[in-house]
Amino acid sequence: LRPISAEQLQAARASRYDSLFQLDWQPVAVSASVVAGGSWAVVGPDVGLGEAVVRAGGSCVRYADVSALIGALDEGEAVPETVVLFCPTSGGEDVAARVGESLSAVLGSVQVWLGEERLAASRLVVVTCGAVAA
Repeated sequence: LRPISAEQLQAARASRYDSLFQLDWQPVAVSASVVAGGSWAVVGPDVGLGEAVVRAGGSCVRYADVSALIGALDEGEAVPETVVLFCPTSGGEDVAARVGESLSAVLGSVQVWLGEERLAASRLVVVTCGAVAA
């Protein structure tokens, strides 16, 4: 901490804040070789991704939630290279409540996923639908 003068404080209040952080969407190029022969797990509803992975030569297994995936690992299933987690959406008029429910569900799933050391080498992909206009 360091002392600040009243003039510095006033100048800070009057100026616009520029954050050091920003949101920036970066396209990710994925070659067919990443999918072909790769093992994928879809957590939540599969909206055609599993079929696309299989057509490209990969393998894909669907699980209802991250706990079901961990249960399958307990039973001897192989650890998938990529785990796709679908961000749940809910209906209703209260947008703030819907967003809160979705974020809470995703946070809980990510926390469970991070707590499972066997998934440390897996890539986690969180998929949203209609979140941002492209």
